[in-house]
Amino acid sequence: MRRTTVSLLCVGALVACDEPVGPPGEWEPSGVYGYLARIVAVPVVEGTLTLVVAADSSVTGTWELQRVPGSDPTLSVGPQVGSGTLQGRLSATGISVDLNPGWADDNVLLSLDAKAYDQLSGTWDHSTLIGPVTGGPVQLRRRQR
Repeated sequence: MRRTTVSLLCVGALVACDEPVGPPGEWEPSGVYGYLARIVAVPVVEGTLTLVVAADSSVTGTWELQRVPGSDPTLSVGPQVGSGTLQGRLSATGISVDLNPGWADDNVLLSLDAKAYDQLSGTWDHSTLIGPVTGGPVQLRRRQR
């Protein structure tokens, strides 16, 4: 019985290491992140995002993004190539980010969750007045605080 209990505790500890971090209030997402956006499984945009989370849970920052070298230029990625400022909000469920604040049309929006201490992942959507026109998975890996 004792060996089974110890084995179960070890397995539980290993599984817990793979779990996402707790609610956003328990982690500090501010920092510089490497960015990789995909359409389905195809990498299309890469670069850097800097996130700054204020005490009121607002998110500000900057982005510098470019197409992945050799990626298909006919795949639409919206206005997430170049550089700019961003705005967003930290919530109990993650971070929402607007890459082009103030734009009602032709914008890129990110919906991110913490997957590990230094990693955010989720989705990006290129949205126009008619709604989302393209998007896919996105990953951010912290490069520095």
